[in-house]
Amino acid sequence: MDPSTPIIKLRNLGPACERDLHAIDVFTLGDILELGVEETFRLMALTRMAQGEKRGVIHAAYLYALWGAVHDVDWQDVPEDVKLRFKDLAAEMRLEKLGGDTSVKSLSPSSQSNPLKRGPRAGT
Repeated sequence: MDPSTPIIKLRNLGPACERDLHAIDVFTLGDILELGVEETFRLMALTRMAQGEKRGVIHAAYLYALWGAVHDVDWQDVPEDVKLRFKDLAAEMRLEKLGGDTSVKSLSPSSQSNPLKRGPRAGT
């Protein structure tokens, strides 16, 4: 699949996902590939939580949808080992938000000055 494919054209990702991903400057398949599925999900979830949504936005089904979009597979057909890894990641993120450091920064990559936005893309 072409990395320049817009989010809305990817399998599993509709207008709501597109809106959430645009909020973190993810506009194409290539953007997801650059960040990776898990980091894309982290940034999306953190942004939604910073906007006042509850920790329920941290759900493994969103990871299934992103993984399926990257691999052109229906989200329900994600391999079980991948689903298990994503369930564990989502549970870990929810726990981090409940205890210890509950700041947005605690779940974001330390290399970014603004944890809710991606840095400038190469060539921009």
